[in-house]
Amino acid sequence: MEPTLTTYDTIIDRLFSGQAGRLVMDGLAHSMPVVGLVSSEQVDCIFLYALTLDRQQADAPLAVLKLRAIDGSLLCYSEDQPCQTVPALNTMPSEGVPELRRRYEELYPIVRQIAFSARLTAEQHNNLHAYLETLDALTNKEFQAIYKAMAPEFFAWAEAACSSANQQFENPAS
Repeated sequence: MEPTLTTYDTIIDRLFSGQAGRLVMDGLAHSMPVVGLVSSEQVDCIFLYALTLDRQQADAPLAVLKLRAIDGSLLCYSEDQPCQTVPALNTMPSEGVPELRRRYEELYPIVRQIAFSARLTAEQHNNLHAYLETLDALTNKEFQAIYKAMAPEFFAWAEAACSSANQQFENPAS
């Protein structure tokens, strides 16, 4: 866990700098980052993909980058698709996207800081739940499958954290 909150803009800036920046070709789109783990080290997982000119269709991911959460340096680069069954995809829904995107950008650094914690406070649980709902609203089911394949350890932790928090908050005496 980082001692200070890294802003969303800083996380995205890291994608375009250093070693990672040399791998991001002009014209490629990038996913929103999700938290992952590589050998117990926290990373920001981002996939790169191509969009049609009208931005209505996206190709399956071309590559996945995993940047160290602590300093943004490139830890992993893979051209293996995280989800092999993805054809051309419809891009995210257009309704309400600016507000949802802003909410995601607010929540991601918070969730990134608490990710993989053994216990969450009620506020942290609420932030995690809001983050997952926002990610779900911003992405179609094909993109959701890619995110889950790219950072399975995060989604397993988040599901367990939400499940145990629901039990704790529903049954405070147990």
